[in-house]
Amino acid sequence: MMDRFMRPIARLLLGTYGYDNQTFGFSIQYNPDKDKDLHAHTDASAATLNININLPDEKFTGSEVDFYDKASEKTVQAIFEPGKAIIHRGNVPHETHPITSGQRSNLVVWLYGDRMQIPRGSTSSYGNNSSDTIKDVALESVTPRQRWSLPDVPKDTVAPF
Repeated sequence: MMDRFMRPIARLLLGTYGYDNQTFGFSIQYNPDKDKDLHAHTDASAATLNININLPDEKFTGSEVDFYDKASEKTVQAIFEPGKAIIHRGNVPHETHPITSGQRSNLVVWLYGDRMQIPRGSTSSYGNNSSDTIKDVALESVTPRQRWSLPDVPKDTVAPF
């Protein structure tokens, strides 16, 4: 899933090339009794793939996800239905509203670089901002071959938590 879909899509849409050779995954469950919401935060990732793994008949209410667009200063709300997946840059602030009934289960996967490196600077195209101090790879310079290539480095031992 990471190699065939997430990494190439994140490279194409989010400009994560050079910051995506390491992966980390975890699951999270929201229910009204505990872990009912998640306050505004950003992720320790270059890109995050969040998949609602509920079955179609596993109903819940509430638990909407708000994404804050720094450029427009607007909030976009997503209804996270069973089977829905959302991919976004890790530096996009987001939060989950309280779940009011049922349970929502999600699989979350992060892409990041060695030793937890993530892109800094511009949110529109990494590498085009002078404050981008880790690498200087412009989104436009990534070839299709690079976009679909697999990392050739071993998994490091640094984990986000």
